[in-house]
Amino acid sequence: MDGVAVTFRLWSDGRPVPLGATPLSLLAAMLVLGCSGAPRSAGDGGPEGGQAGRSSPVGGSRGTAGVAGTAGAAGAAGAGTSGDAGAAAAISLCSLSVNDIIADQTRDIFYVSVRSDSPTNAGSIAALAPSDGTVLWTMAMPDEPDRLAISDDGALLYVGNHDVAPGTVRRIDLATRTVDLQFQVGSIAQDGTFPMVPAPGVSGIAVLPGSPHTIVGVLTDLTQDGDDAVAVFDDGVRRPDVFRSSVSSIQLADAITVYTFDSYFTGGDMYVLNVTATGLTEVGYFGSVFADFTPDFRYEGGWLFGEDGTVFDPTSGKTVGSYTSSPGGPVVADSAIDRTYILRNNVGGLGVFVRNTFSLIQVVDLPFRPTLFVRIVRAPDGTLGANIESAAQVVCPVLFPPSLLQ
Repeated sequence: MDGVAVTFRLWSDGRPVPLGATPLSLLAAMLVLGCSGAPRSAGDGGPEGGQAGRSSPVGGSRGTAGVAGTAGAAGAAGAGTSGDAGAAAAISLCSLSVNDIIADQTRDIFYVSVRSDSPTNAGSIAALAPSDGTVLWTMAMPDEPDRLAISDDGALLYVGNHDVAPGTVRRIDLATRTVDLQFQVGSIAQDGTFPMVPAPGVSGIAVLPGSPHTIVGVLTDLTQDGDDAVAVFDDGVRRPDVFRSSVSSIQLADAITVYTFDSYFTGGDMYVLNVTATGLTEVGYFGSVFADFTPDFRYEGGWLFGEDGTVFDPTSGKTVGSYTSSPGGPVVADSAIDRTYILRNNVGGLGVFVRNTFSLIQVVDLPFRPTLFVRIVRAPDGTLGANIESAAQVVCPVLFPPSLLQ
């Protein structure tokens, strides 16, 4: 789940312009692109990607993002790029600097956790309209909000902090917009291998399907990589059986099955856990599911989608394909419409793919030059919401309306 103690970043500013660039793309590459305004075409993306930082399903650091490709021309894989005059455009909201973004599937809105140094609405939870990014309401938090998770009935929003100890989770009743529960995650008991962690951060949260009062949380030692735990909490009370391992990300397949992934070390360890009445039990293991240091992954429609572009079927235990025309990045898939969307590290842009055949059908330009891609989610109306860091190191919410997507 979302982010952690140590983050590695390589910045895309200062990347050399390719010799083959056209005069127009060369001019665009020389511009200092801001966070607002209409979409602009930039020069080609640089060849190098950033080393992934610690991450989670609800946010965290990513590799260095590329520069958006020039508009109009057909790609090598037969996919065109968006950006023609008069076409719909992505919407950047850089008056906000945020840590995380999620979609409310019942109300068709986005929630963002706003950083304490944001230009507006600092240290709050903000609700955004997918249509135009209008801030519908905000709710101030006592400390900087970070990781977000929502129950599948849309009733409860969980807010965790990560980089502040002790790790605290607050629960918001969305009907009344009040905090109805607050608790600290407690210590991680010493097991002979790991030291005592008296006050870990909360690096990820997921709400158990069908159980809005139960969450699975990733607890992370803020002083060193790899000292983590996954635990189940009922109304803030932790079940006794805790899974101890190096864990950067988790995804819930259903009310029983939890997948964990380790992006901190080589080997790409993935453990399969079952939720029980007393906590968590390990029931399976896969090695080298994704490339080493893959920042994050998603579960959708029976498949696991890695941010390296790999798609893995945990039922068969085999890789089913990969989005080879994309260098990888934050991903969201939807089997109902047979689409996968990937924020493409290094080469830039939002890639739109056929989910089941892995073919690229469209590249959507970004509204500003990015340096990091953080997260992407999809609202019920088809709008994509993403967290993308600008050259000014502001993590801006960016919305991609359905009319922009094939």
